[in-house]
Parts: sequence; C-alpha cells; structure tokens
Amino acid sequence: MTNLVFEKVGDVNSNFPYLCVYKEGGGEPFMEISVNSGRELEFVFYSSSNDVSLTAEEWRDIFVRGGEFHPEALENGD
Repeated sequence: MTNLVFEKVGDVNSNFPYLCVYKEGGGEPFMEISVNSGRELEFVFYSSSNDVSLTAEEWRDIFVRGGEFHPEALENGD
C-alpha cells in the first residue's frame, strides 16, 4: 500500500475522465492519468515548485491504477 491518492475527475472540456494523483497530505496533484485523443493511456506530469519523489512501489501503483482505469475511462467517455 502506498501513500498515493487517486481522484477521478470528469471535466466537460475533456472527452474522457482522468485521475489526478496526489501524495497523501501533499496538497496539489503532481500528475494525471488520462486518455489522449488516440484513446491511449497517458501520464501527464504537472510542473511544481515542490520536488516529488516516488518509490518503486509507488511507480508500480501508478502503472497498475492506470491500467485498471484505462478501459473504464474509455467506456465512460463513449
């Protein structure tokens, strides 16, 4: 279990929902997991004045959550 928080966001300006990724207690999200116009999974990093470091376990968690989210986002976007 990691200290990452994943928040699903639906945006009228986006064709698909996306996930904002936060460090627990960290305030602003540092990345989003989204579906691009080619319907592919994409990881977008937000610029910030605060450095973000991730453990190998947190990277795996992000990748796994993205893989689980991808088909759901495609279904919800259609």
